[in-house]
Amino acid sequence: MRARLHLTAIAAIAAAAATRASPADARPRVMPPFERLCVSTMAWPQIAACIQRHGGGGAQVDTWSADLRVVKLENAAVYLYLRDGAQWRMVSKLGDKGYELVGASQIRVAGQAATKIEMAHVVPMYGGVQPGWFRERVVLVCTPDHCEQRVVACTVMQRGRAVEAFHGTLRIAEDGTLDVAGDRSHTGVQCRNR
Repeated sequence: MRARLHLTAIAAIAAAAATRASPADARPRVMPPFERLCVSTMAWPQIAACIQRHGGGGAQVDTWSADLRVVKLENAAVYLYLRDGAQWRMVSKLGDKGYELVGASQIRVAGQAATKIEMAHVVPMYGGVQPGWFRERVVLVCTPDHCEQRVVACTVMQRGRAVEAFHGTLRIAEDGTLDVAGDRSHTGVQCRNR
């Protein structure tokens, strides 16, 4: 009887362990101090002090325009800040340093003033059978409440020719919903779900 209870307890523990997420999955992502402390809407001198304190010694600030600044940290993290009056706020954590400003304009979204930021993003593709590059056009639309990002164009080049391509048009509905319209029939793994 005792052996049966012991085996039943072992089986129950093993079943519970099998259904539980791994310890790596169970732990929440710890946000770096920069992302926790330097995201609030502040005047630029306060953000500059936050960058100095939490961004590491090699932080670099690039001015894209009078209203846009990019902060590049020495750990390769890249953040985009937008000015609204005298205040600045972090509006995007860019994936890498391969972004550049194409244009910025003021628009209206659902009756609110908004900023439309267009960026080009180029990434060299090394390794594999055919090295090449990946290029996308990214649009970020920021209202006073939040920002939404959409990819409106994507091209993958290998050996001098496009092997994937998508060129769409951003549409903004009256309720503020963003949608990208276009033909995705020539997309593959890299461009399909962007």
